[in-house]
Amino acid sequence: MEEDRLSVDDWEQLADAVSILQPFHSATLRMEGDFAELHNILVELDFLQATFISVLQKYQANHHLHIRRAAAEGIVVLDKYRQLYKELTVYVAAVVLHPVYKWEYFEVAVDNPEWTEEQLQSAKLRVQELWQMKYMSVSSITGKDGEPQPDIPPPPATPFAAWRAQRQRTVIGNPTPD
Repeated sequence: MEEDRLSVDDWEQLADAVSILQPFHSATLRMEGDFAELHNILVELDFLQATFISVLQKYQANHHLHIRRAAAEGIVVLDKYRQLYKELTVYVAAVVLHPVYKWEYFEVAVDNPEWTEEQLQSAKLRVQELWQMKYMSVSSITGKDGEPQPDIPPPPATPFAAWRAQRQRTVIGNPTPD
């Protein structure tokens, strides 16, 4: 019976697993709801990548090798999807057209060191072509009554919200909160 009990180390590992998985659970909930926005897909992937990197750093000297391996594998999988999304113009355009991010999101390269100058220029050309072909002659978006769409209230404070706020401050050139 005694071998079926969890040790203190087992409980610590479970607590670590919960804290590691919480950002992924929250990201899943944000991306499956009615308020999921296209620009957030790349932003969420960058946030999750930053989370995995943080886990690798936190457990670098730790004896929990399985946690480091899982985080490293998570980075590999996220990189695969981030590379795919990077080639899809509509996702890049969604971030670029966001009033806070614009091109600076990719140019700052805080979490995007894989964006080479050539890839960035290619993306800029693709977004410009998309805009010229599909949207240049379209008027601004309005509600059913012809009035501009109302602002959506900000989401509650979460680790993702704090990360996104820091990223936004970095993009607009003010890395510290006001």
